[in-house]
Amino acid sequence: MQSRSYVRTVAIVFSILGLVVALLIHFIVLSSPRYNWLGEPAALIEQVNLGVTYLRALL
Repeated sequence: MQSRSYVRTVAIVFSILGLVVALLIHFIVLSSPRYNWLGEPAALIEQVNLGVTYLRALL
């Protein structure tokens, strides 16, 4: 049986680790009251209005 390449193994391990860290960060952000876009609609509307205000200020 041929041994696997060390570079291939490291690339797979770091890819999986990166995916896990990305998912963890997204769930932490979703659990915060300020950035939870799935929670209450009033907070979402407030964030959208704030974004539109900033966009209008840039233009």
